[in-house]
Amino acid sequence: MIKRRILFLGSALLAAAFTLPAFAAFDIAELMNDLAQHKGGRAKFVEKKYIALLDKPVIATGEMNYIAPDRLENAR
Repeated sequence: MIKRRILFLGSALLAAAFTLPAFAAFDIAELMNDLAQHKGGRAKFVEKKYIALLDKPVIATGEMNYIAPDRLENAR
């Protein structure tokens, strides 16, 4: 589940890096279609997850790589 969230977050960051509007509503297929028009790229991310039982957020960081036309991977 966390990997999916990281993948989604990375996808969103890559989309922003390629100057797609941040407010655009699209699904993963549309995102990958748009990304396929670019050679590739990298995006760093930070995810903070708040859990009621913990007094501090759980923080995940990393870097996502996009390799055209359809590969998105975690580069940890």
